[in-house]
Amino acid sequence: MASSAPIVLLLLALAAPALSIPHALRLASDGQSFLRPPSHTALTLLNNTSDDDVTEHYLAQPLDHFSSSASSSSYEQRYFSRSTFSSSPTAPDYVFLCTGGEGPAFQKSVLVDSVHCTGDMIALAEQLHSGGSDVLLMALEHRFYGLSYPASSSESSDDLPDMTFLTSQQAVHDVGTFVEAMNDNFSTQPRWVTFGGSYPGMMSAWSRLLNPTLVHASVSSSSPVQAKLNMNEYNDWAGQVLAQENIGGSAECQSMITEGHAAVAEMLADPSLHASLVETFDVCAIDGLEDPLSVLRNQQLFAGDGLLYIPAQGNDPSCTGELCDIASVCSSILSDPAETPLEALTRVVAVQNGGNCANVDWEANIKLLQSPASKWGGTRSWLYQTCNEFGFYQTCDADSECPYAKGYHPIDQDLEMCERVFGIKSDAVEQNVADSLDFYGGWNLNGTRILFVNGDVDPWSTLSVTPTNPDITVISEDLPAFWVEAASHHFWTHEVLDTDSQQVVDGREKIYAQVQDWLEME
Repeated sequence: MASSAPIVLLLLALAAPALSIPHALRLASDGQSFLRPPSHTALTLLNNTSDDDVTEHYLAQPLDHFSSSASSSSYEQRYFSRSTFSSSPTAPDYVFLCTGGEGPAFQKSVLVDSVHCTGDMIALAEQLHSGGSDVLLMALEHRFYGLSYPASSSESSDDLPDMTFLTSQQAVHDVGTFVEAMNDNFSTQPRWVTFGGSYPGMMSAWSRLLNPTLVHASVSSSSPVQAKLNMNEYNDWAGQVLAQENIGGSAECQSMITEGHAAVAEMLADPSLHASLVETFDVCAIDGLEDPLSVLRNQQLFAGDGLLYIPAQGNDPSCTGELCDIASVCSSILSDPAETPLEALTRVVAVQNGGNCANVDWEANIKLLQSPASKWGGTRSWLYQTCNEFGFYQTCDADSECPYAKGYHPIDQDLEMCERVFGIKSDAVEQNVADSLDFYGGWNLNGTRILFVNGDVDPWSTLSVTPTNPDITVISEDLPAFWVEAASHHFWTHEVLDTDSQQVVDGREKIYAQVQDWLEME
């Protein structure tokens, strides 16, 4: 999951799948880093092990799985394997596959300790191995991410490849082809289980859905399988969690942040007050514009995705950094009872931006997304997938419950980005989203042995399969779902820490129990 003017980089909750691309770009005044850095920059390897036992490989994949031509092109797809928990790598009992997508390139650490598949997949493999089972760990990089580029072997190359074959359907077929190729190397046929969080969680679910004879079961964490063009639910949910007391929020905090942004919206409507906003919030200068907020799109980039980053998707109650979670944001915003909402917002935003000016240059950001630099971290690839398949545009409409400047993130902002960066017109984007829903079934998909897990702090849960959504009919023994209370975006897939909440620990145990039950089934 991590968006883009909309688009959300569902990306790892760590690096932000939660920031919209416009908001992320606004914070990146140097034009280089699209994403806010992780809440904790160094990950401790599981059980203090290294990645020495992880090996890197490449597999030739058809570029177009739907072509009937025997001479169709191929590309080299990168994958990793780790046999620590398998005494017989050629005859494992089970293969656990960590699915990729929507983020920075995989590294060897993906199979040792990472935000992707550690707390669920790797920890379960270790547990099963201690009980006598052989579990081979594997991770498959998604096409057009990391080093798995059809037209390039490096993210730093200056080319912008044709993205025609970047689709989730092609990627799901990659998984099927990969499993078949690996099975050819085994002396016995193991049972495969896929794991993933956010968009990789969608890939995990769909890999079982479309490859039921190859993939035995799936764990799909924080996966918004219900594609939607205008995802107004995201920011509405982010506003609601500000009042969630069990994570350090309060109604007063929610009110202060909402009213502070409302005051900014009033000032934006009066051109005579723009200079005050520019000075107060340290807005970057733009060549040729005396008033950088005189352009509507610049105003939207400035305020429509929030002057203040609310870490709803990446909330980590154990973090120690400044303003790193809902509790610390709310504590800071309420620290001076004498301040007005605008004054409190101004003070906290200044701390959060760390002395960097706010980049609100819409045209410069469009050019950046049109350039090879946008390949960094999978930004361009994920933006393309939202335009071509999923939408997920996190708007802040005038009549919404968004805590930001209401009316300053309309859907046409995202649709303009799709057309200008990729030439995909608004009616085509809308149809693409409808086609994805029709093909996969959204949250009422017709599959079996897929486990859906969501945190109730996570805005992406609004489009995932959850046990309390009245529009979902698929929940059953074959397609179970459960909540992890007070948890954010696939937090249970992250590294295992002593500071993990009891709810996260219990959630992992539920995952382990369900997967083990399924592994015993034929």
